[in-house]
This record gives sequence, C-alpha cells and structure tokens, in this order.
Amino acid sequence: MELESNHEDTKSQNHENKEKHRFEELSRKIIGAAIEIHRVLGPGFLENIYEEAFKLQLSKLGLHYDSQKEIKIEYLGENIGLHRVDMIVENEIIVELLKRP
Repeated sequence: MELESNHEDTKSQNHENKEKHRFEELSRKIIGAAIEIHRVLGPGFLENIYEEAFKLQLSKLGLHYDSQKEIKIEYLGENIGLHRVDMIVENEIIVELLKRP
C-alpha cells in the first residue's frame, strides 16, 4: 500500500486549524478568570458581585473590557433592536455572567 502526502493539503488544513482557534488563548484566559473567581468566592452571591470580581480579574490579567454595553442587532440588513451584554473582552468575546440557583 502506498501513502501519498500532499504538502499543500496539509498546509491548508493547518491554516484552517489556526483560524478555527483564533480565540483560543483569549478564551482560556477568560475561563481561567471565571474559575479563579468561583474558587475564591464560591456560589451564592448576586450577579453584580461576580461581575465586579470579573472586572478586577480581567484588569489583573491586563485585558480590556467594556461592561453593560448595548450592541445593535441586525437581521437581513435591518436594525431590529438593541441588546445589552454583560461584557465584551478585548472587543472580541462577549461574556454573559449567569448565576445558577
């Protein structure tokens, strides 16, 4: 049995994998921040307590964020309303903080 290797196909797949994981490092930092906050504070607080802790943790990590930001929602090229998000980190990832009962 003969195996063929096409360098261009491998190169293309590697490029796709890199593009697929564009947010991997930033996501890892955000998830790590959430885990650290939960480890220290534990469960039971209102959402605003976790949001303030998250802001402190993101600042400690040197990450820029906007909190309680309104974003326009469009559908078929038309503005259909506004949505307020808890946080946008590095102008790349939206974070919604949810408190579980």
